Formats: sequence, structure tokens, C-alpha cells
Amino acid sequence: MHASILRLATVALGLAGTALAQSGSFINWESPQAHPVDVTPDGRLLLVANTADARLEVFDVSGKAPVRLGSVPVGLDPVSVRARGNGEAWVVNQISDSVSIVDLASLRVRRTVLVGDEPADVVFAGTPQRAQLLREWDRALVRTIGDGQLSRLDRVMAVNARIDLAKVDAPGEPLPVALQTEIRGTVLSTLREVRDPFEREALSVAAASALADAGLWSEAENVAKTQMERSSTPYYHMRVLAALARERGDFAAAIGWSEKAYASAKGPATRLEWGAGLLRNLINHAPAEAGRIERTAASVIGELEPRPETFHGRNRGILERMGRQLNEWNKDGSQAAVLQRLKRQLDGVCAAVDSADGQRAACEAVLKPRG
Repeated sequence: MHASILRLATVALGLAGTALAQSGSFINWESPQAHPVDVTPDGRLLLVANTADARLEVFDVSGKAPVRLGSVPVGLDPVSVRARGNGEAWVVNQISDSVSIVDLASLRVRRTVLVGDEPADVVFAGTPQRAQLLREWDRALVRTIGDGQLSRLDRVMAVNARIDLAKVDAPGEPLPVALQTEIRGTVLSTLREVRDPFEREALSVAAASALADAGLWSEAENVAKTQMERSSTPYYHMRVLAALARERGDFAAAIGWSEKAYASAKGPATRLEWGAGLLRNLINHAPAEAGRIERTAASVIGELEPRPETFHGRNRGILERMGRQLNEWNKDGSQAAVLQRLKRQLDGVCAAVDSADGQRAACEAVLKPRG
């Protein structure tokens, strides 16, 4: 029955498209459809995504001939419709970046859900269609990982995607041992292939991330430590080790690696970012250590250069976040004396900054409390 209904819907849509094309009045530039026709589980309602007119068309097909029940305005370029039971339909609107949830009894949109950019389809948890989609996605990722024409970094990123996919239905649960074993072998063998030191720098960070995401903490740390010892920029890998320690709940080790990373970092922008990262770890995980926090903040401020780029773009964002964290640390007023000393130090830097383009104002605003 469903097959004949779908054929009927396809013919109806084709005739409508032919009529529009023959009229020559306009050309539709609508998005490609993904799943434009569906039928409710009881076989009574036929649902059709009218992409050109931004509507859901609903037909009663329980009798000998289809009966049009109504047309529901949805978002722009509906490309997919899925019945969720006999009383509800979900319509995916690609241009509107939304999903319209339609009540099939009243033929009204019950709710509009904003989603990511250009959605194409929707499947529901626990359904055979969703399980099949996850299996097909995993197989596609396995093919990507094994594609020798791709870069090693792309293949390791596909490993990350496969890990994320495995966690979709089991968030917070450890990966199956067989999958962990497969991931360990794939990532470590890919690393062993590398001979170029520059490629190894980037690949080792991605490899450590993939191994950690898979719950293989010791392997991830070994990769980061090995690369740290052979790297000309070991502070990048120290920062990875800090992140790994933080993820597994070892906050003392996270702070220790952050301190080592900041101490060895080179370049003003890198030192600013690494110093702010150390400060964040101290405030989040050792807030009682006021002396360490003040020394770290004073070190970061003391290295600020009175140049426009210091208080612009990414650097400005880092400084503003640092200021918010310090003010939050002092929200009960217990660290007011520390904030006053840091502000006096920052005022000395700001006085030497050019007032043009709002750079001095940006500097002066770093430690100002925000309502």
C-alpha cells in the first residue's frame, strides 16, 4: 500500500513541477530534497514537503482516492518530512536552519526548533532508520580512515569522528574494548608512518586527542610526552598534557604541566595565551592559592607590550576573559587587595598605549568589574 501511495505522490509532484516549468513564469532555485514524502505508521496520512512553496501538504489516503486535508506553512525550503507517530510530523527546513514540528490533528506548527546550518534530514532515537544511519555513517568513516589518498591528519580526524559517533547512544559510557583496540592500533600505526618532523608535530596532537577521547589515557600521554621530548616547541605538548590531566581529574598535574608550558613558551602572543591558561587552571582548581594566582596574573600583565596588536583581536579576547575570571574569583570581595595591585600594574601599561582606535580604553577595561 505504501509503495503505491509514494508512487502517486511522486507523480503528483512531477506533474506540479511540469506545470510550473511549462508556464515559464519563473525558475525555482530550491534546495535538493532529502526525504520529501512520508506516510504515518497507520497508513492514513500522506505527508509531502512542498519545497518551492515552504509548506507541508497533508493528504488522507485511507480511502480509494487521496483527499487533500490541508497545507501547513513551515520554514524556507522544507527538504525532508518524517512522521513521528500518527499525530505528529517533523519537517526539516534547510534555508531556515530549523525543524517545524507539526500537529497533524490541527494542521498547525506546534513548535519550531532552531538547529545547525542547512539541515537535510531527521531520524528519531530508537528507530530502525536511525540505527541504520549510524551503521552507514560508521562504515563511511572506516573507509575514510583507510583511504591512503587522504593525509594522515585527515584520517586521524576521521578516527575522532568515529569515536564521537560511538558515543551518540552511550554518552559517558566507555567505548567497547574491541573498538578501543582498533583505535589504538590505527592511531599508533599512523604515527609510526611519519618521517617529516613538521607533520609529526600536528599529527601527534590529533593522535593524543583521539586516544584520550577513546579513553586510552596512558597511550595519549605517552604520545604527547614522546613528541614533547623531540619537539622544538615542547610547550605545545605540555599544554596537551595539562588538558589530559584535567580531563581525568588530576588537577594538580594539570596545573603543573600548565606552569611548565608557560615557563617555556616563546613569543608574546603564545606567552599571553599560555599564561592566561595557567591562570584559568589556578582559579578553577586552586582558588585558595592567592599568591600563585597573583604572581601568574602579574607576570602576564608585566609582559604586555604597549602596542596596538596587544589589545586587539584574539589577544584582546584572551585579556577580557582573564579579567572576567579574576573578577569572578573576587566576587565576594576577599581578593580585593590583589585586584587593586594588579589594576595599578595594568594602569602603568595602559598609560603607554596609544589612545587611538580605542586601544587604551580596551586596556583599561580588562580588570573593570562587569555588571
